[in-house]
Amino acid sequence: MKYDVIVATFNGEVFIEEQIDSILNQTIKPQNIFIRDDNSTDKTLEILSKYQSYKSVHVIKEGYNLGYIRNFEKLLGYVESESVFFSDQDDVWFPSKAEVMLNKLRKSKEGLVAFSDAYVTDQKLNITGTLWGFVRYSPDQNSLLRILKSNYVTGATMLANVAFLKDITPFPRSIPHDYWIASNAMIRGGLIPIDQILVYYRQHETNVIGIQKKGIYTRLVDFMKPSSSRKRVVFFEEKLSLIKLVSKGFDFNDSLVVRYCNFVKIKSSIYRIDRETPSLTLSQVFLYFKLSSFKDIYLDIYDYTFMK
Repeated sequence: MKYDVIVATFNGEVFIEEQIDSILNQTIKPQNIFIRDDNSTDKTLEILSKYQSYKSVHVIKEGYNLGYIRNFEKLLGYVESESVFFSDQDDVWFPSKAEVMLNKLRKSKEGLVAFSDAYVTDQKLNITGTLWGFVRYSPDQNSLLRILKSNYVTGATMLANVAFLKDITPFPRSIPHDYWIASNAMIRGGLIPIDQILVYYRQHETNVIGIQKKGIYTRLVDFMKPSSSRKRVVFFEEKLSLIKLVSKGFDFNDSLVVRYCNFVKIKSSIYRIDRETPSLTLSQVFLYFKLSSFKDIYLDIYDYTFMK
């Protein structure tokens, strides 16, 4: 039941103390908490200095910024235990989080990564919903096709096997680390959902990555912004990169997965992401219209025109 926790910090003075305290107050204590500060300009390091008397807390100060993906990758190099939790700087853990997730992962013979649900809150921890509710996920949807379509595993809810993580590093720079980790775990049959709420997942103005709940009108207006066109292109760049990387050494036997992968390649051709993609065939065009909604087709025409 030994485990470490890695925490990536950057200008987290407002919430970091509450998060570290919640980790220290687990029913099963961590062996180590490794915190690497990504060159904060606020009082984050000053606050973290309060924990220097704790033997388990290690603050790494290197004086330069890596970004959140490389920061977590760097932190993995310090881990000593067989299991590691990823932690954001602004959440709050339930006291039983580590115990529950370690037990679940240990009981699973092939488990590589476990992830839980969470309460989504505002900055004062007022609950606004659940994380799985926002991403429209339920454990019966735990499949390769579902995760390739959209990531439903949030890094702040993950527990992972360290040997597995080292096998899939370095992390790609074009794909969020939690998406990369979860997709690889799913391909290997080791992604374990834990249907319990174990974290307060705090959302506020300075979140690097988070979720937003928007009304229909706001979403409609956002769809038409030039910046949204670019985001959709980036989304499919990410998808294409993910599929190319995770498929190396693995044969996708599921016909639905193969069809979706082909669909992403078709979309990448529409968005002119992959210059090596040949012109669309008639069968690919048919597949595109078969798998696309009216909204998808409208946005693709709009984005194609805008990007052109």
